[in-house]
Order: sequence, then C-alpha cells, then structure tokens
Amino acid sequence: MKKFLTIFSVVMIAGCSTDDVDESGSIEEDESGSVAENESTDETGSLGEADNSEGNEEVGESDQPFFENHRNEIPELNVVEEEIGRDFDEVNIQNDQGGSRVILYENDGIPEYKSIYIKNDERLKIINTNNQDDENGLIYEEIIG
Repeated sequence: MKKFLTIFSVVMIAGCSTDDVDESGSIEEDESGSVAENESTDETGSLGEADNSEGNEEVGESDQPFFENHRNEIPELNVVEEEIGRDFDEVNIQNDQGGSRVILYENDGIPEYKSIYIKNDERLKIINTNNQDDENGLIYEEIIG
C-alpha cells in the first residue's frame, strides 16, 4: 500500500508542476462569448510594439491621392491600380497588422472593391464586393512578388 501511495504522489506532483501557459499573448472574451487571442508580435515573431493603426485610415477626395502617397509602403497598389483603377472617393485600410493587409475602395460610402494582401506569401486577392458572380466577385488572385 505504501508503494502505491508513493507512486501516486509522485505522479500527481509531476503532473501538477507542468506549466503549459503561452506567455506571448493575452486571451480576451468579447461580448458574444467567443474567445480571441491577441498578440503584439512583429513579423519576426519577437515581442514588439503593435502597429499604431488602431483606427481605419481614410483618404477622401480632399486629401492627396492615396495611391501616390502609399505606393512605396504598399507594394500591391500597382497591381490594384492596373486591375480596378484608382478613381475612388475613399480608400480605407481596415487591417494592417500581423501577416495581412485589408483595404476597402469606396465610392459614395459603399465599398466597391476589397484587396487582401498576405505579406509572407506576397499573395494578393482583389474582390468586387458589389458584383457577386460564380467566383464570389474574385477579380484577381496571384502571387505578386
């Protein structure tokens, strides 16, 4: 009986001492009860400052052209301009954190196109948000790098 209690105690202590906590991110619960994990890591995977693009960046008619101001920073703009043009009332960067960037191209406050750029793969998708055909509005999907 002493052998059984000794083995049981060793197993319990060993099992309880294992710490499998991921310290790189925090877990938050939103209003709907689902759980999302937030990490502030840069592309190399090390902890760093989060992008300071908390709000959406909007560019209207009165500002300088979005395509000219961001051409050096956003490599997919050349392809976007070739495929759908550049005549939009507003261009909103919805997400530019982590490994992807989502940009909405709007006229009269209605999103007409969406571009999704996967940074690591250099893959670009352009979607027509108004005209949903057999391919769900997909206009372009290729690796551009």
